[in-house]
Amino acid sequence: RKKTIFSVSGILPTTDVPQMNCGVITERHYANGMEPVEVKAYIDTGCNRSSVSPRLASLLGLEYRGTTTVDSATEKGAEVDLYYGACFVFGNIMVGPRFVTVVDLIDDGDESKSVDVLLGMDIIGMGCLTIKPAGEKHYQFRFKFDI
Repeated sequence: RKKTIFSVSGILPTTDVPQMNCGVITERHYANGMEPVEVKAYIDTGCNRSSVSPRLASLLGLEYRGTTTVDSATEKGAEVDLYYGACFVFGNIMVGPRFVTVVDLIDDGDESKSVDVLLGMDIIGMGCLTIKPAGEKHYQFRFKFDI
C-alpha cells in the first residue's frame, strides 16, 4: 500500500512559541460544505492532548463529554472539560474528529496573545515535526502526515 505524505511549512519567529495557521471544523459542518474556522495554533510538544478555547468550542458546537484530569506546567491534576468532534485542517488534509480539552488559552492573562488551539502530541505524534534554522531570526517547520 502506497503512503501519501502531506506537509505544511511556515516561517516562525524564534522569540515566540512556534505557531501556525490551521482550520478547525466538525465533520457535520464539513459534510455540509462549510469552510473551517481559520485560527492561530501554538505547537506544544509538552501537551499530550490538543486543546481549544471555550470560544471555539462554542462556535463549532462541539459535544461535551465530561471532564478529564490533566497535568500542566503550573498545575498537577487539574480537572478540565472534555469535548468531542474537532477536526483540524492543515492545507489539504483533515485530522479528526478528536477529543479535545477546552481551556482558556490566554498567555499571561494578556488577551492580545490569546490563541484558539494548542496542537498537542496526539496530533504532532501522528507524523514528523521538524524545526531547523532557516535564518538568523526564524525557524522553518514542516509537519508531515503519513496516511
